[in-house]
Amino acid sequence: MKKIQMIAGLFTAAALLLSSCGKEETITDGGSGSGADGSVAVTFNMSTPAGDKVVYPKSRALHDESEYAIKTLTMYEYSVESDGTTKFIRTLTSGEESTDTTFKLSDNGNGSYSFTVRYPAADLLSSKKFKYLFVANNTPAAPTAGDAIETYKGTLSTVVLGNGHASSVLAQNGIAMSGKAISVKDKSDVITLQKGLECKVDMKRIVARVDIKYEVPNLLVTKVEAHNVPTKGYLFEDDNNDLSALNTYVDIGLNSNITLPTEYLQDQGKESETIKKALYLYERNNTAEDQSIVIHIEYQMLAGTLLYRGSVDVPFCTKTGTDEAPTTTWVNTERNHLYTIQLGDKDSGSSTLEFKLLVEDWKVVESDEMVTE
Repeated sequence: MKKIQMIAGLFTAAALLLSSCGKEETITDGGSGSGADGSVAVTFNMSTPAGDKVVYPKSRALHDESEYAIKTLTMYEYSVESDGTTKFIRTLTSGEESTDTTFKLSDNGNGSYSFTVRYPAADLLSSKKFKYLFVANNTPAAPTAGDAIETYKGTLSTVVLGNGHASSVLAQNGIAMSGKAISVKDKSDVITLQKGLECKVDMKRIVARVDIKYEVPNLLVTKVEAHNVPTKGYLFEDDNNDLSALNTYVDIGLNSNITLPTEYLQDQGKESETIKKALYLYERNNTAEDQSIVIHIEYQMLAGTLLYRGSVDVPFCTKTGTDEAPTTTWVNTERNHLYTIQLGDKDSGSSTLEFKLLVEDWKVVESDEMVTE
């Protein structure tokens, strides 16, 4: 169910728009069933938080794909013992064909994928139970044989941010995603081997995205940075993962694939401008002025023949109430969420910048329109 929350007021900074993740799933027939040797196939149907693919002509880069496409995929297989404990068995990776260590990943379009893994008849007869974790677009070290699944859920991404990095470093090989398998029949992550077994896997991006929108006709955004960003992020979403332990922070720059506008809205006949995919960020719990990711935006405003330059620092919070008695609500930077900082409101008639916080489902990747020459 979609939830929309609006909070509006006057504030000299900007606004945050927070969107929760959404998914589309396509279930396909992956050929599950028994083989001639009595082996059984398990079909995995995977969905990423994605929209329709957009193919641009050669004159324009396809940077939407990094937000949803699976370039590499690793499956981590764990046995579930009779006492409920788990033990790591093996990894399988996506490849050109299916072998003992690889599986062939089929791209079904619209952010959906499928593949099958075969098990010997002996495993079927003993009704073996398994749990599966998945990581896309990242290649951490494999677990140690016999390790419990809880141990691996604290694994960090291999991409480490440094001061001055462009935020697109987090997307250069495709944005890292993770998920776990759920039995379609039993609705459980404990998978009991059986004929005709199908599992679904909903993948989730491990980073957040920041867009910037403005409606002021004589405003130009000239620089965008993110300050106090964690250098590392957890691959898996787990309540036991302590974000405060990832306490090394850096300042990073604009997505290198993005070009900031060079013309004022009033000269283009446009009412608004949205700088999409401006930043990608690792998660952080934001709790105070000095304990928050801050988006630093520099701008210029044209007033007649005069040009004014300024900047605004936007922490991840909202403020309500009055100037004399404001109430601050801190907003965490969460994985697979979209935050939009809105500068100005064309309908406000105010000389100050308004802010509002919208919360709604993030259903699809917002692919740019096809550009033709």
